[in-house]
Amino acid sequence: MTHAHADHYLGNGSLLERFPGARPLARPRSSRQSGHAGPPGTTVVGAVRRCRGQSDGPARADGRDVIDLEGAELRVIEVGQGDIRPSTVLHVPAIDTVVAGDVIYNQIHAMLA
Repeated sequence: MTHAHADHYLGNGSLLERFPGARPLARPRSSRQSGHAGPPGTTVVGAVRRCRGQSDGPARADGRDVIDLEGAELRVIEVGQGDIRPSTVLHVPAIDTVVAGDVIYNQIHAMLA
Protein backbone atom coordinates (compact mmCIF):
# COMPACT_ATOMS: atom_id res chain seq x y z
CA MET A 1 0.00 0.00 0.00
CA THR A 2 1.75 3.16 -1.15
CA HIS A 3 -0.43 5.47 0.94
CA ALA A 4 -3.57 5.48 3.06
CA HIS A 5 -6.28 6.11 0.47
CA ALA A 6 -8.99 3.47 0.25
CA ASP A 7 -8.50 2.91 -3.49
CA HIS A 8 -5.08 1.48 -2.64
CA TYR A 9 -6.26 -1.25 -0.28
CA LEU A 10 -10.00 -1.89 -0.52
CA GLY A 11 -9.48 -4.73 -3.00
CA ASN A 12 -7.11 -6.59 -0.69
CA GLY A 13 -9.89 -8.88 0.52
CA SER A 14 -10.56 -10.09 -3.03
CA LEU A 15 -6.85 -10.52 -3.73
CA LEU A 16 -6.39 -12.54 -0.54
CA GLU A 17 -9.26 -14.84 -1.52
CA ARG A 18 -7.49 -15.56 -4.82
CA PHE A 19 -3.94 -15.58 -3.37
CA PRO A 20 -4.29 -16.73 0.26
CA GLY A 21 -0.52 -16.78 0.81
CA ALA A 22 -0.12 -13.09 -0.09
CA ARG A 23 0.61 -10.52 2.63
CA PRO A 24 -0.53 -6.93 2.01
CA LEU A 25 2.14 -4.58 3.38
CA ALA A 26 2.26 -0.88 4.22
CA ARG A 27 4.70 1.44 5.93
CA PRO A 28 3.72 1.73 9.62
CA ARG A 29 2.36 5.28 9.37
CA SER A 30 0.26 4.50 6.28
CA SER A 31 -1.07 1.37 7.95
CA ARG A 32 -2.21 3.41 10.97
CA GLN A 33 -3.86 6.05 8.76
CA SER A 34 -5.77 3.62 6.52
CA GLY A 35 -9.48 3.89 7.01
CA HIS A 36 -9.34 7.29 8.66
CA ALA A 37 -8.90 9.65 5.72
CA GLY A 38 -12.41 11.10 5.74
CA PRO A 39 -14.24 13.90 7.57
CA PRO A 40 -14.23 13.73 11.40
CA GLY A 41 -16.48 10.96 12.69
CA THR A 42 -16.47 9.02 9.40
CA THR A 43 -14.14 6.76 7.53
CA VAL A 44 -13.70 6.40 3.82
CA VAL A 45 -13.41 2.64 4.25
CA GLY A 46 -16.72 2.36 6.06
CA ALA A 47 -18.55 4.40 3.42
CA VAL A 48 -17.07 2.57 0.45
CA ARG A 49 -17.51 -0.85 2.05
CA ARG A 50 -21.20 -0.14 2.66
CA CYS A 51 -21.65 1.03 -0.92
CA ARG A 52 -19.74 -1.73 -2.66
CA GLY A 53 -19.67 -4.60 -0.17
CA GLN A 54 -15.87 -4.88 -0.39
CA SER A 55 -13.50 -5.80 2.38
CA ASP A 56 -10.13 -4.21 2.83
CA GLY A 57 -8.09 -7.17 4.06
CA PRO A 58 -5.70 -5.47 6.49
CA ALA A 59 -2.26 -4.36 5.36
CA ARG A 60 0.43 -5.39 7.81
CA ALA A 61 2.69 -2.58 9.02
CA ASP A 62 6.20 -3.18 7.71
CA GLY A 63 9.15 -0.84 8.19
CA ARG A 64 11.62 -2.61 5.91
CA ASP A 65 13.41 -0.64 3.21
CA VAL A 66 13.98 -3.78 1.07
CA ILE A 67 11.46 -6.55 0.41
CA ASP A 68 12.30 -9.84 -1.28
CA LEU A 69 9.59 -10.92 -3.71
CA GLU A 70 10.35 -14.38 -5.08
CA GLY A 71 14.04 -13.51 -5.37
CA ALA A 72 13.53 -10.00 -6.73
CA GLU A 73 14.57 -7.05 -4.60
CA LEU A 74 11.95 -4.33 -4.10
CA ARG A 75 13.25 -1.12 -2.56
CA VAL A 76 10.69 0.86 -0.59
CA ILE A 77 11.35 4.60 -0.92
CA GLU A 78 9.48 7.16 1.14
CA VAL A 79 8.87 10.26 -0.96
CA GLY A 80 6.97 12.41 1.55
CA GLN A 81 4.17 14.24 -0.23
CA GLY A 82 2.61 12.38 -3.15
CA ASP A 83 -1.16 12.24 -3.37
CA ILE A 84 -1.03 12.55 0.44
CA ARG A 85 1.72 12.47 3.05
CA PRO A 86 3.30 9.97 3.66
CA SER A 87 3.64 8.24 0.29
CA THR A 88 6.03 5.59 -0.97
CA VAL A 89 7.19 4.13 -4.26
CA LEU A 90 8.77 0.76 -5.04
CA HIS A 91 11.99 0.55 -7.02
CA VAL A 92 12.70 -2.77 -8.77
CA PRO A 93 16.40 -2.55 -9.68
CA ALA A 94 16.46 -5.82 -11.66
CA ILE A 95 14.16 -4.36 -14.30
CA ASP A 96 15.02 -0.67 -13.77
CA THR A 97 11.42 0.17 -12.85
CA VAL A 98 9.69 2.38 -10.30
CA VAL A 99 6.11 1.52 -9.29
CA ALA A 100 4.93 5.00 -8.39
CA GLY A 101 1.18 4.83 -7.79
CA ASP A 102 -0.28 8.31 -7.28
CA VAL A 103 3.09 10.01 -6.87
CA ILE A 104 3.53 10.90 -10.55
CA TYR A 105 0.26 12.59 -11.32
CA ASN A 106 1.81 16.09 -11.59
CA GLN A 107 -0.63 17.67 -9.12
CA ILE A 108 -3.64 16.76 -11.27
CA HIS A 109 -5.72 13.97 -9.75
CA ALA A 110 -6.62 11.23 -12.22
CA MET A 111 -10.25 11.21 -11.05
CA LEU A 112 -10.92 14.81 -12.13
CA ALA A 113 -13.11 15.10 -15.20
